Amino acid sequence: MIKNITNKTIAIVLVINSLIFYSQTINGNIKDEAQKKIAGVIVGVEGERVGDITDENGNFSVNLT
Repeated sequence: MIKNITNKTIAIVLVINSLIFYSQTINGNIKDEAQKKIAGVIVGVEGERVGDITDENGNFSVNLT
């Protein structure tokens, strides 16, 4: 399960990284295969100093400028 979460995190980072040229806020929710919300997942933009950690409901918000 850790490997699967890591793969999802990498996918999120890549998506956010592709949007770095736009000024916006990215909001999302992280869930596992059983659709359970996952708290404590680090969401960030590779090579940048922006990111967030999912809350108890799996929600995150990353501000891109």
